[in-house]
Amino acid sequence: MKRSLYQLCASILIGATMAASAMAQQYPARPITMIVPVPPGGGTDYLARLLAGKLAIELGTSVVVENKPGAGGNIGTDSVAKARPDGYTLLVGFGAPLTTNVTLFGSALPYNPETDLSPVAMVATSPEFLFVNPKIPAKTVAELERLIVSDARTYGSFGSGGTGTVMHLAGELMKARKQLPMTHVAYKGGGPAASDVVAGHLPMFFGTSTAMKLAEAGRLNVLAVTSPNRSPIAPEVPTLAEQGYPGFDLVAWYCVMAPAGTPAPIVDVLQKAIRSVLESPTVKQDLMANGMTAAFGGPQELAAKIKSEIPLMKDLIKSAGIVR
Repeated sequence: MKRSLYQLCASILIGATMAASAMAQQYPARPITMIVPVPPGGGTDYLARLLAGKLAIELGTSVVVENKPGAGGNIGTDSVAKARPDGYTLLVGFGAPLTTNVTLFGSALPYNPETDLSPVAMVATSPEFLFVNPKIPAKTVAELERLIVSDARTYGSFGSGGTGTVMHLAGELMKARKQLPMTHVAYKGGGPAASDVVAGHLPMFFGTSTAMKLAEAGRLNVLAVTSPNRSPIAPEVPTLAEQGYPGFDLVAWYCVMAPAGTPAPIVDVLQKAIRSVLESPTVKQDLMANGMTAAFGGPQELAAKIKSEIPLMKDLIKSAGIVR
């Protein structure tokens, strides 16, 4: 009896393994959809569209980008967590919905990033920049601080691509370090935040270097970068650490995730394809031109990063007094 049960279990296991292997050999057999949890125009959206074009060639199928913004990235992320785990719905994600939102949203977060999603690959990193409307009479962070203190209603509001994003955390840390009377305004992505600052509806925002083109056109001024060292994309821009914020270091990171339960052979196909894309000198140059650095990491590395950053972000959020 025990032997028969053992044989049955072994047969089921072998059958499942063979089925997964066969699925991977046939994958992809139809178009893949990449969900971006922010609106068009920001760094995550740019990265998704770059990946989609290159992966379409690498995998031999079309890759469609679909924007599903809202709730600090939670809406798009949740849609992937609840999708069929067949490799045809992927998330091009970033840190906030996978780490900081665990603390910010608590039990209201509709998914568990560690159990409802399967890590596929780390893709890139990027610092954030502090941009201001060019009519703001400040050329340095110190000058901006004085304006904020003198007239917080006019100069104290800062935008970001969403609650809990690195952009948001950067502003909150700046506020906490100097006890500045700053107020956060959350947007559904960096693109809308940039648009409002350009239009003069908001004095400043923290955003990715995709907004650097607006600065080059004279529609924004850039005062600082959030990385510990100056960015190669704009080496003339001083760090916040250089301007009275020693040790300031906040950098965004981007990744690809799949629904939990996606067969390992399919995840392997995807992560190998992503690695191949990121090894291309042309792609590296394209990323660098947009303020990003290719930073491939496999599923295990990505899982470890998410696991380690959840408590780190919790401590950061609590110490800065950030609330949703």
